[in-house]
Amino acid sequence: MIPGGGFGTHSPTVSSSPKQNTRNTSSGGGGGYVSRPSAPPSYSSGAVQSVQNTRSSAAAAAAQYQARLNSYNTARNSFLQGLGKIKTQANTAYNAGVKGANANYGKGAKGLSAQYGGTKKNLASQRTQDLQGLGNDFANRSIGASSGIYQQAMKDYESQYGSRVTGATNSYNAALKGLAGEKTKALSSAAARRSAALAQAKVKQTAFDKAHPKPGK
Repeated sequence: MIPGGGFGTHSPTVSSSPKQNTRNTSSGGGGGYVSRPSAPPSYSSGAVQSVQNTRSSAAAAAAQYQARLNSYNTARNSFLQGLGKIKTQANTAYNAGVKGANANYGKGAKGLSAQYGGTKKNLASQRTQDLQGLGNDFANRSIGASSGIYQQAMKDYESQYGSRVTGATNSYNAALKGLAGEKTKALSSAAARRSAALAQAKVKQTAFDKAHPKPGK
C-alpha cells in the first residue's frame, strides 16, 4: 500500500532471462544439485604403446617358459621310460634267477632223494642175501644159531650194515646241503645283480636331474 492513497498499480520487475533449474528432480528426492561429470582422462599415444609393449613382452615370456617346460617334460619322460625299462629288466632277470635256482634245487633234491632211496633199498636187499648166505655157511659147518661164533658173526655183520646205511645217509645229507648252498649262492647272485642295476639306474637319474634342472619362470 502506497502512502497517500490506494494500492499501487506498478507490476513487480521480472528478469528477462530465466534461471536454469539445476535442482535434482530425479526420484528419491533430497533436493540436491547434480554436478556435471568430469571429462575422461586422456592418454598419450606413447603411454598406450608402452602398455601394449609390456603386455606383449609378458605374453612372449610366458610362451617361452611354457616351451622350455614342455621340452623339459618331454626329455624327462623319455629318460624315465628308458630308466623304467632298465628297472623292469633287472626285476625280470632277478625273478628268472630265483625261479631257476628253486627249479634246480627242486630237481636236484628229487634226484638225490631217489638215489638215496635206491641205495637204502639195495643195502636192505643185500643184507637179506648176506644173512641168508651167512646162516647157510654156519649150517654147513654144523654151527648152530645159538652158538657164540654165530652170534658174533651176526653182530659184526649188522654193525657193518649199519655203517653202510649211515654212510649212505651222510652222503645224501651232504649232497642235499651242497645243493642248498648252490641255491643260496644263486639267489644271492641274482639279488646282487638286481641291486647293482637299480643302483646304477638311481645314479643315472641323479645325473640327469643335475644336468637337466626344471626350468624356472
